[in-house]
Amino acid sequence: MSFVTVSGTRLVVGDEEIILRGAGLGGWMNMENFITGYPGCEFQIYEGFSRTKI
Repeated sequence: MSFVTVSGTRLVVGDEEIILRGAGLGGWMNMENFITGYPGCEFQIYEGFSRTKI
């Protein structure tokens, strides 16, 4: 079994370079209005939360 190692600025397995590809998640921590049902802008979401009774 071969392991991924670092060679300079490259990731390699044996003699073969590994190129990682993926997608940016952007603002994944932002609350979205389609999930919460609150208004769309972040400051409006916080205002909505502050009025919510638990």
